Amino acid sequence: MAQLAEPYITLADANDYFGIKEPWFSATTDENNNALIQGRVYIDANYSCSPTYLDTDGSGTASDKIQIANAELANLYLTNPTTFFSSSASAGQNLIRNKVKAGSVESDKQYNAGGLGYIDPYPYATSILSNECILSASSIQVAITRQ
Repeated sequence: MAQLAEPYITLADANDYFGIKEPWFSATTDENNNALIQGRVYIDANYSCSPTYLDTDGSGTASDKIQIANAELANLYLTNPTTFFSSSASAGQNLIRNKVKAGSVESDKQYNAGGLGYIDPYPYATSILSNECILSASSIQVAITRQ
């Protein structure tokens, strides 16, 4: 069986970060550890982060922002573990409006022509990682910049 990677943030640091925030506070230590690993797996699968930020001091310690994003994603995983990974960044067609009329069957769709080609299910994590990582969606990579 393959060894799972360590989370980017320690359990102790995540406990300090969250305090009594739910569902983190009510989860067991094992559930929180698993959630942190799942948060790391999500980051590794959906973002390309600069090695500079993944190992800030040569000891394998990630930047504060990557650690916070790992913790926030872990808390989201605890909220709904069954759908967490089905919400991965996915290729989309930039649909911004879908109108359907039942009476005489009518359909009207509007697409965003200048869109990025993906749907970001966790924009808060993307915002945290914006200066250090690139969100990968299918074969599309987009540099995220905060405005």
